Amino acid sequence: METLLLLVGTNPLPNLIVATHCIQNCKGLQKIVLLHTEQTKETASRLELAITAVNGIQLEFQKVRIRNELGENFSAVEADFIHILNQLPDKTHLDFTGGKKWMSVFLVKGLSSIVDKKFTYSYLENQGPKLISSNPHLPSKVKCPQNLKIQHLLACHGYKLADADGRLAPAFRIWLKSISEEIVREAILNGPKLPIQKFRPGSGWKDLRKKKKWQSEFVSRIQNAQESNRVAIQNCPILKGLVDTANQTVEGLVPDYRFVELDLNAKCELAVELLQLLEGQWTELWVQHCLDSLQSDSSFELQSNCKAQSDRTPSDKVPELDLLLRVNWSLILVSVTSAKDRGTVKGKAFEAYHRARQIGGDHAFAVVVSKIKEDGALELTSDLNNDDFKNVQVCGIDTMSSSQELHRVVNDVIRRLGV
Repeated sequence: METLLLLVGTNPLPNLIVATHCIQNCKGLQKIVLLHTEQTKETASRLELAITAVNGIQLEFQKVRIRNELGENFSAVEADFIHILNQLPDKTHLDFTGGKKWMSVFLVKGLSSIVDKKFTYSYLENQGPKLISSNPHLPSKVKCPQNLKIQHLLACHGYKLADADGRLAPAFRIWLKSISEEIVREAILNGPKLPIQKFRPGSGWKDLRKKKKWQSEFVSRIQNAQESNRVAIQNCPILKGLVDTANQTVEGLVPDYRFVELDLNAKCELAVELLQLLEGQWTELWVQHCLDSLQSDSSFELQSNCKAQSDRTPSDKVPELDLLLRVNWSLILVSVTSAKDRGTVKGKAFEAYHRARQIGGDHAFAVVVSKIKEDGALELTSDLNNDDFKNVQVCGIDTMSSSQELHRVVNDVIRRLGV
């Protein structure tokens, strides 16, 4: 094989897999022809860069535009394919995996009129993935290169990894690794609720203002709450660690944090926001902690606290991604929420599903880890799957109880993806 022809569609991942497989097994490959429409012109350019980056070699690329079948004369489209095939040398391998179905149909029709050339063919099956090929030099088992990274998969769709602007300080990550899993699990499942949350502005605050001498009573309640908090923190290692770390890095967690200068109402509101923020950030860190051990296998890669940036999206509208997990060729977006109600978790699931497809293509998968009850998580997953949202799974509080449970979920997803 000296030349490889690929049909470029909206999802370039199959093209990247086939091209890499051919490069690994056919040392004589010199040129790759990317057949694209006007709509997939940019995809073809991104695919060229991704193939070069993953394989670390320079090949000759030729991008050939063909007419779109919509609104065009079918005979003219067929003539385009015949012309392209006539230009190809004998030692050319044609892959039918990418592109739309009509492209494969016209390619086959064009081949029927080419009698003086001998081509080999292939098609990639999702499960495995597995290559069905007439070329004896191409094994059916498709291996994933060791240097494949999440950034390569994102680049196929016009995205690149960037650090999030998140308010999570590095000290939290260091502290996380120093505590035992038993303490973590106990805090997540049975952690005490700090009394200061009772002073949420808009409820108790308004009721308190109706009373006489409300200012002195409010101060008294705040002082009592602070003392209760202090006792609760001292009796719970996980909370003590959180608060100690927060005190060291609080300017990185809450913008414009000036606790001493705020009035009592603002102090109360900020305290509630800080506690909610810590709960959400802590839940995300725990999930990352559970998944970290998977990276000992070279087929796994984990990225956290990141963004998938694109030239098409304004920088101020790029959402942060909790966790991105690569398993061989597949991308899994893990969205973490401390929410317990069905409505919020369902909204997170919709968002994660569409975000995964946006940055990783049709084959990407979304996993939502939440604090909803496990039976509610199973019901929600079933409802979403029945509504044609196949590549999404919702996990509940039981899944968060141990590393083994999260590993089980990931392994179930891997089996569903066939990787």
